[in-house]
Amino acid sequence: MIVQCENCKAKFRLDESKVPEQGRRVRCSKCKHVFMVRRDTPAEPPKEEAVSLTPKEGEGVEPSWAREEMGQEAEPVFEPTVRIDLGSEPPPGPQLEEPPQGQEPVAPSARPRRRILAPLLTAGAVVAALAMIVVVLGKLGYLPFLFPEPQEPPISKLTIDQGQLEGKWEKNAQIPRIFVITGTVHNQSKKPRSFIKVRGLLLDKNGKVVKEVWAFCGNPIPIEDLRTKAPGELEKVMHTREGQKGSNKMVPPGGKIPFTLIFFEVPDGVEAFGAEVTEAQIPSL
Repeated sequence: MIVQCENCKAKFRLDESKVPEQGRRVRCSKCKHVFMVRRDTPAEPPKEEAVSLTPKEGEGVEPSWAREEMGQEAEPVFEPTVRIDLGSEPPPGPQLEEPPQGQEPVAPSARPRRRILAPLLTAGAVVAALAMIVVVLGKLGYLPFLFPEPQEPPISKLTIDQGQLEGKWEKNAQIPRIFVITGTVHNQSKKPRSFIKVRGLLLDKNGKVVKEVWAFCGNPIPIEDLRTKAPGELEKVMHTREGQKGSNKMVPPGGKIPFTLIFFEVPDGVEAFGAEVTEAQIPSL
């Protein structure tokens, strides 16, 4: 059979008996190109047999160039240096790469990926365990710098006992009468408070505020002073921020502190009175 190299187009003869039915790979000895040869590879077209005719007397033999013009093909010329290399060629089949002789192809391994994922999974488990430990310690109060207690509003848990809140009229040497509200603020927080400030309210029958005054806690005023001192002096006492003897600088948890609110002018139509805490501070210890 006649075989032509796919790369350099060189032609050469090949014994068809050396090519199995499934074909085999061959290597061109001229360009070293490897390609597949099968038995169904088109062979050289059969050369037409010449008809032996006895030329008539006086007629010459037809020249070779005339036969070529009539469509007859010349016999293929094969290069004597071109040969087929059939030695130890691998069997046919889809192969991406020719493995070296004596070595079996190795399938891709998933071990590199496992080597990468294993440390990552281990590190994630360690981080999760540490996070759980930190949360537990924080809830137990061992890590206050990481889990500080929520800051409560300064005036929260400062209550006025409405049952002990009292309002009454008093005489004054310079004003016909004044209205005085007295009461106590109770610190129900677990933290101390300082500079507690309250507001006194006078309301009409509809509950609308018609008059208000303010004072710091810790400034009780004796009845004698209410009756004899001028409004300006009494107002100065109410506005003493630290309280008498500094009593309003540190009100401990569970502690109580009194307050006094004085109305020097009372409008008509007042039906009720009240008091509420408006300001306070949480001292830093």
